[in-house]
This record gives sequence, C-alpha cells and structure tokens, in this order.
Amino acid sequence: MDNVSFGSFKTVFKEKLNILKERTSFTCLDAEERSGILFFKTNIKLLPRTFANVPFKLGRSIRGLSFYDKLDQDPTGSMVKGVVEGASHTILAQQLKAYYLAQSTMTCSEIVQLPNNKTLRGYPAWALSMPWEKISIEHKFNSYPSMLFRSRRQHSLSFLVEKNDEIMKVMHSEKGAKSQIQQTLNLLESVNSVGMLSNFKPPQIHILRKGNEWRWIMSGDGNHRAYLSFCIGMEHFRVEILDWIERDRVNDWYNVKNKVYSEQEALQLFDKVFEGASCLRGDV
Repeated sequence: MDNVSFGSFKTVFKEKLNILKERTSFTCLDAEERSGILFFKTNIKLLPRTFANVPFKLGRSIRGLSFYDKLDQDPTGSMVKGVVEGASHTILAQQLKAYYLAQSTMTCSEIVQLPNNKTLRGYPAWALSMPWEKISIEHKFNSYPSMLFRSRRQHSLSFLVEKNDEIMKVMHSEKGAKSQIQQTLNLLESVNSVGMLSNFKPPQIHILRKGNEWRWIMSGDGNHRAYLSFCIGMEHFRVEILDWIERDRVNDWYNVKNKVYSEQEALQLFDKVFEGASCLRGDV
C-alpha cells in the first residue's frame, strides 16, 4: 500500500471510528471518568485521533493552568473572560500589553522556572516547546514567527515586513493585544448568533496520564474556542485527542530524547501541569 492509499485508509478509518463512537455514546465519559480516574474503557473513549467530550474540570489551558481554579492567572484566559463579561476593551488591551512587555525579554528557562537549563536559557520565551511536544525549540524558534504572521493577518493585524524579529515586536505590542481581543469578539459574536459550530474540526488536546489518573491540556490549536467555551459556562468541550503523554514513559518524550530536558526537569513540568496551578508559557 503506497503512502497516499495508506493516508486515505487512515482518514476513512478514523471517520468510521468516530461515527461508531458517536452511535455508542463512547464520546461521552461517565461520572467516575469525569472525576479523573482511568479505566480500560477510558482508553477506548480517549483513543488518539478520535473525538471526545472532555470535562473542563480536568482541563488545563495551553499555559498549564486549570480552567476551573486558575484561569485568572492565565493572561489570555483572563482577557477572554473580560470580553465575555463586558469589560473595557481599552483596559483589557493595556493589561495584555503589560504581560507582553514583561514576557518579551524572558527566556524559555525563565518562563518554565528552570534556571539551570542551558539550552532553554538560549531562546526567547515564545520559542518554548514542552518536553512532550514533538517539535524542537530550534525549529519552533525558526518557524513560529512566520506561522504567527499568517495567522494574525486573518485577525486584522497588519505587518509592514515579514522578518522574524519585526513580527515578534508587533506581536508584543498593543496592536498585538487588540488583535487577540478582536478575534475573541468575532468568535463571541458568532457563538451568540449561531452557537459553537460543530462542523469545525474540533481543537486538539493532549491526554496526561499519571498512574490511573488523567487530565487534559490544550495543544496549539483552538485555544480561543477553549477559553470562550469555558467562559460562557460550558462544562464539557468537544475535542480531538492528539496523543497521550504518559508520565512513566518520560524517556520517550521528544525533547527528553534530544536532551533539551533532563528526565527530572521533564517530570517537574509534567507534575506542574497535572496540578494546574503554574503558568508555564508566555502569551505570544
């Protein structure tokens, strides 16, 4: 079977598996699973590359903070909450800009509080890649600005030049903050008008496993939808499972294998995310 045929087969198989999960209610979790306990059936319900309805009670924002208990410590989450509650957009933009300014001179090691990690000390906070993420910090450093360039232009943020340092300068400015607010406003207006459209591809999440317990954390996709869904009062969130991050398999994590993080450092970050009380990523 050639690569194209195999890719088509996987797509069809995933679609049929998701239809089967919907028909058998395997996209939904029972009370014990929603409390954070894993069972054999949970492995099927949270199978990678399939859809599921996960509880915000167990969710972590992309910055590693609990949606339920610590969202006010997540600057972007706090901004979205402010938009939903009708706060002044000028004040929200100024607050977000202040966070951007503070983070603009921080390194990866500072943002994750690992001061002795020499590799992390050599990159700006926005280039951070967590131990389990399958992208190197060097590649993130080289590719992330151009990705932002394409993404933010869709949300009314203009750039005069397509150079990495200039792109990041705009992203850390008040214009960058206003673009984030405008994106949230547009999404909120759409939700108020037609609801949270189910025909969009669901945001992707990582499942975190520690013994027989689990939590979930946002990936880089669909974060505004996640914040907004929680802030308007939704208890569950429809997602696609990207992969499982298992604590006892730390040796297999991408940025541990390539020596960016030691096992001890990686587990320290995993445990902080699992707890959900520490902000471990910048807002740009």
